[in-house]
Amino acid sequence: MIPHIFQPFIAPVPGGMLHLGIPEYRLPRDVLQAQIREILDLGPKLVLNTRLGKDFSLADLTAQGFKAILLAIGLH
Repeated sequence: MIPHIFQPFIAPVPGGMLHLGIPEYRLPRDVLQAQIREILDLGPKLVLNTRLGKDFSLADLTAQGFKAILLAIGLH
């Protein structure tokens, strides 16, 4: 199965709070987008506007065939 990155709808753009919460003078958008592109070029599918517990559950993911699940929960 292809790895997936699920990003909640708090930030409907790749990078989430890195894009919305950090000023561009501290993290230039072109640098952020280049790093996001590097990650996505490795093959994961990016799924935007989804929230664990509301749009899907851990049981849903295991039922879909995911063998491992990493929760990387940020501040928001």
